[in-house]
Amino acid sequence: MLEGVLAGARALIAAVATDALQRPTPCPMFDVQALVEHMVSWLRMFDAGFAGRSGVDPKTLGPGPEPATDFADAAASVLRRWRAGGPQAMVALTGSPTPGPFVYRMMVGEYVVHGWDLAAATGQPLPFSAEHAEFALAALRDMLQPQYRGGAFGPEVGVPADAAAVDRLVAFTGRDPRWLPPGHAVER
Repeated sequence: MLEGVLAGARALIAAVATDALQRPTPCPMFDVQALVEHMVSWLRMFDAGFAGRSGVDPKTLGPGPEPATDFADAAASVLRRWRAGGPQAMVALTGSPTPGPFVYRMMVGEYVVHGWDLAAATGQPLPFSAEHAEFALAALRDMLQPQYRGGAFGPEVGVPADAAAVDRLVAFTGRDPRWLPPGHAVER
């Protein structure tokens, strides 16, 4: 699951055009460039946590001139660490050590949601399956408590119960599944 999600996120990052970097995204905290930087730095943060390094500031882990390569390198390292004992690991992130399976679920949610943000902002097709979205939604329903709403996670947006899995996922995180970049009209 995680390998597919990270491969999809890397493909999205690799396809971002230079002229799209200043575009807004559905995540109110980030434009495209800041979102890409966040995606890379946090994957490096997850990798550091699985390596047992705590107290690492994700702001110091941002990408260099090739963010897709940086993301791919961090993804390979995270996957290697996961396979070498991640399910039994206690992962040091920003606070108390967290069980590896919880962090795994957090990463899937992080990269499916922010991948959707990036795809929506840059007009790319979403590289994630309904299974990825369902897994991420179940994970985030367990993790995203009301006190964590605000900033990147707004109030849940209403969607029909039979909406697509990815629409239910992004709506749960406070994003409107019909979001379009400013200036783009909906075709009818």
